[in-house]
Amino acid sequence: MYKEWQAEGLNVRVAAINPANAKAQQHLLVEVCDFPLLQDTEEAGAWATLLGSKDDHYVYDADGVLNTFVNFTGKAEQMMVSAAGKAMFRQAIIDAGG
Repeated sequence: MYKEWQAEGLNVRVAAINPANAKAQQHLLVEVCDFPLLQDTEEAGAWATLLGSKDDHYVYDADGVLNTFVNFTGKAEQMMVSAAGKAMFRQAIIDAGG
């Protein structure tokens, strides 16, 4: 979807945060991601700062204000694997000023 959004002219920046306790598995993400992977550390505590859980999604506007939060345990139509989920994320990007 990231590449599709860019092809449509949406100004999107994507990054993933890998939790400190999953550092040994970071290669699994690196092999499939074409966007930055930020490796959290115990000292930085970025994962805990977000107060979320695995695979939550945060959409921020250009000013760094949180526009949309999608909890991974949310409804199926909010998951990126469905057409409805893809449309919802695309609209969240547009609403955030993509």
